[in-house]
Amino acid sequence: MSRKTLLCRCEDITVDDCETAVADGYACFEDLKRFLGVGTGPCQGKACVQTAMRMLADLREIPLDDMDVMTFRPPVRPIPFAVLAAADADPRPEPERPGPTEGVGP
Repeated sequence: MSRKTLLCRCEDITVDDCETAVADGYACFEDLKRFLGVGTGPCQGKACVQTAMRMLADLREIPLDDMDVMTFRPPVRPIPFAVLAAADADPRPEPERPGPTEGVGP
C-alpha cells in the first residue's frame, strides 16, 4: 500500500497517519479511534475498521484474532426502537394541490 493511500475516507486518514500513530505509541484500535478518528465518520467504520484493524495487527505483529474490538456505544439520546424500525419517510408534508376545479376562473 502506498503511504498516501486513504485508510479512512470519511475522516481523511492515510496509511502514513496510522503508521506514525502506532510508532508514537497508539497501539490499540481504541487509541487510534480516539487519536485519529478512524471509524468515527459518517460510515461509522463500515468502510475502514476491518482494514485499520488488519493493518494494526500487522504493525504489531500479532494475529488479527488477538486484536481488541472497536467499542460500539449507544446514541447520546435514547431513541425509541419504533423510530429506528420505521420506514424511511420524507418528514416534510406534501404541499396541497388544487383540485380539478379549484383555481379556475369564475
